[in-house]
Amino acid sequence: MDLKIIGLLATDCRLSYERIGSTVNLTRNSVKTRIKKMVSEGVIQEFIADINFTMIGYRICYIITKQSREDEYPNHNNSIKSNNDRSTRKIVIDKIVQIGDILAEIEILGGVSIFCVSIREVNGAKENVLDDQIVNSLFTIDFIEKVIRIKK
Repeated sequence: MDLKIIGLLATDCRLSYERIGSTVNLTRNSVKTRIKKMVSEGVIQEFIADINFTMIGYRICYIITKQSREDEYPNHNNSIKSNNDRSTRKIVIDKIVQIGDILAEIEILGGVSIFCVSIREVNGAKENVLDDQIVNSLFTIDFIEKVIRIKK
């Protein structure tokens, strides 16, 4: 029974206890008790909304970065060169958050990272202006070899 309730909530987390109860043949109070128990046990961790950011004026883009190996760029900044991957990741993130909010990040082997970024148009700036700003900002980091933008 709990799995049926979870399935309904996964489809629409705003369903009322009464609506769920009528679907799974339980009373409103039984559904409420079961859901509260699943929350307290950690089975249900949160109820979230899937937001369409483009509908509220944001543009979503995916930025794929490939970090160069140190031996490919022997002249690049020694302070960065001596840092570990976590420090270089922070530098990349600091650049990205200057132009948008990171919604998700996936790190892949080989120095590749994928960032899902929401960008709010500033003063009606055109998409290509924002795109140029993204790329130029990331290419100021001397250990970034390649940046690919995928617009959504």
